[in-house]
Amino acid sequence: MLQPRFLLCALGLSLMIATLPAYAAGLSSEHKAFGKTNDGTPVEQYILRNSHGLQATVITYGATLQSLKVPDKDGNAEDIVLGFDNVQGYQAGTAYFGATIGRYGNRLANGAFDLDGKHYQVPKNDGPNALHGGPQGFDKHVWKAEPSKTDDSVGVTLTYLSKDGEMGFPGT
Repeated sequence: MLQPRFLLCALGLSLMIATLPAYAAGLSSEHKAFGKTNDGTPVEQYILRNSHGLQATVITYGATLQSLKVPDKDGNAEDIVLGFDNVQGYQAGTAYFGATIGRYGNRLANGAFDLDGKHYQVPKNDGPNALHGGPQGFDKHVWKAEPSKTDDSVGVTLTYLSKDGEMGFPGT
């Protein structure tokens, strides 16, 4: 028998979040407004559920996994990830809870790197270093969302196009 599972995979700048196959009768998704960023950009929330009590909540701000509720052996679902209840928590915070980071994960010493013989300087946001793509990394953008539903899955695909030179990084 297939065990409930949650699939989260990042491919380039596209993030697909979906639930398990089979149990179609118990699959559902919900889409609603989550709030607005400080500049007034709307942020959406997608809630994906399966028949086993697994529930993933994703927001378009930072392509963020806001909540993941997983049932225990008695069927009581508990949230197992850290997240904020509103957009402002994500905008004010620096914890990267559930967010998609980039263009670079971890720290770039002195906010600089060499690639193909060329030196690049990017903005610093962690003392002398650049962390997780800098002060306006992928976690600070509202991504486009496209819900999906098949006979055996529900999901949402999130996309963001980072243009050449954004935050000092080369390539689109």
